[in-house]
Amino acid sequence: MGAPNSPACPTGASSLAAAPLADITVQGTVTDTKGESLPGVNVLLKGSGRGTVTDAQGRFSLKVPDQSAVLVFSFVGFTSQELAVSGTERLSIKLEAQDKSLDEVVVVGYGTQSRATVTGAVGKVTAEELVRTPAVATTSALVGRIPGLTARQGDARPGAGTSIQIRNMGAPLYVIDGIQSEEGQFNNLGINDIESVSVLKDASAAIYGMRASNGVILVTTKRGKLGKPVINLNGYYGVQNFTQYPHPANAYQHQR
Repeated sequence: MGAPNSPACPTGASSLAAAPLADITVQGTVTDTKGESLPGVNVLLKGSGRGTVTDAQGRFSLKVPDQSAVLVFSFVGFTSQELAVSGTERLSIKLEAQDKSLDEVVVVGYGTQSRATVTGAVGKVTAEELVRTPAVATTSALVGRIPGLTARQGDARPGAGTSIQIRNMGAPLYVIDGIQSEEGQFNNLGINDIESVSVLKDASAAIYGMRASNGVILVTTKRGKLGKPVINLNGYYGVQNFTQYPHPANAYQHQR
């Protein structure tokens, strides 16, 4: 007697194991209530450390695990907004401006936090403190204002800036309005154009990955405000000179 036949698979059933779902790429644009693009907006996947920032046209692209994911959009000076993906792979977000004093918040990785709730080593310098500093370079204005931040001047050229060091001997990562930049771009900013500077020195910098191993300097620039134009003029001068001039010996003195 032959072996009984194997039972057939029921209709609609599959003998293949279910494959894991791939990440979904969500794209979109962030604007203000007037339709102007907002560059540098922090886009964070809620409940995780995954995030990105919008480009110069306010566009972003981020991979999420499934359609139930919730994205958090935050930007200094605007009300934060949460939005569920819900199967939509292209989003359009409008952020509303708010009157928030930067003295009450500290800019951290991909967002802001109340100063009272910050537990990491985050230093901050306000615009008022920077303006009072007669510095020839923007990096020089930070010297002596943040604990743990050291500066080194590489040469004695008039107007030469200083190299900032937070951890080790390497240069920190500069993030200007959410855009990763270099020290030269930071020095190109005028002191009067900066709203605040935050310095991340410990685990609070880990969200930026390996490039943050030497610390992170987060820069928020000023934005236009409603009202009458205000013009400020600051002038100062200084003299930079050698500490001591070298006096080389001539041929006769060298022979003696």
